[in-house]
Amino acid sequence: MVLLTLAAAFFLWLAINTRPDGDWDQASYGGIELACALAVVLAGAVGALWLAPSVRRVMRWPWAVPAVLLGVAAVVRWASSGA
Repeated sequence: MVLLTLAAAFFLWLAINTRPDGDWDQASYGGIELACALAVVLAGAVGALWLAPSVRRVMRWPWAVPAVLLGVAAVVRWASSGA
């Protein structure tokens, strides 16, 4: 779960720090969308993994909260990317 959360954080960081040169820079917008999508998928994988009863017994909800917050932030960045 920690590695998936770190990977989601990396892709969110990538999406936040990618700046298009202008409205015509579709490659940057595509990169932002891809990074956000990967962050959402990885955060969803953490959430799905946490739903397993065997995992929930060992790792309580504070382990899943950072990934969920990263997923929400990625969705917000994706929606505000302007692509």
